[in-house]
Amino acid sequence: MTNHRSSTDENGDGSSTEAELFERKYQMRKLLDAVSDCEWPDAQMVMVSLLEEFRAGPPSLVDQNIDDEARNWADAASYDELQTYFLVIGRKLLRSGLGVRGRARLATRLLADLSSEEQRKVFDELRGSTPQT
Repeated sequence: MTNHRSSTDENGDGSSTEAELFERKYQMRKLLDAVSDCEWPDAQMVMVSLLEEFRAGPPSLVDQNIDDEARNWADAASYDELQTYFLVIGRKLLRSGLGVRGRARLATRLLADLSSEEQRKVFDELRGSTPQT
């Protein structure tokens, strides 16, 4: 299923003629009609397959700044992907020997975009909770 077409023309400038736009809309309509004609479990399987094919995927670190690549990946990821990776990566960082200083830097980065009131609520929540492993 990896031979999906790009939305750019042969010149690579992203422009499309009216006929090309009409053809793309026609093809999208055919796809939606085909999925709608399926039994619900089959339609779900088709949609999940399509979403999996076009999802963000893991970050690629080749020839890019790691922060920029991570930002681009996060922009394309679903909420569920973000939440899952956040939790799994956080646990791995803790198990990998992230010391007190590293944990403090991580916490500082996580809290940086919060207002003072939101930070206070986080600290209040942390004081009332027990550590999870």
